[in-house]
Amino acid sequence: MFSGREKRRRVFWWEESIRRGWWIRVVAMLRFRRKFSLLLFFASALFLLWFLLLVVSPFAVPSASLRDLSGTVGVSDNAALFSRLPFPWSQVYSIGDQMCHQRADRSFFLNGNEMAFCARCTGVWLGIVVGLLCITFLE
Repeated sequence: MFSGREKRRRVFWWEESIRRGWWIRVVAMLRFRRKFSLLLFFASALFLLWFLLLVVSPFAVPSASLRDLSGTVGVSDNAALFSRLPFPWSQVYSIGDQMCHQRADRSFFLNGNEMAFCARCTGVWLGIVVGLLCITFLE
């Protein structure tokens, strides 16, 4: 087998793993994680922008012009009222009209105007924004 002068070099477990290419899989996983983090960042930025539009919208329309928006979910109850609003605010209120009941007794009023979503839906939007921001930046 071996003569006295030749010694067999011991092969460590990490050397064998490196030869097999496990580090290629690790690098690929890190690249995927970086892309996923970038996707989370853009998603949180979009939801933050949407939430800011929700909060600013009552201030952007004339004071006390949107008092009672109560209606039914999935039905455009106030489409005629929202068609007179400028572009981004008409869309925000139209989406709120489709997705929320907008009952006046369960909604926040800012600047004398009812918000596009009720208090519960506003809390859900805020929770989505805070959750995405926490996932993005506390990872």
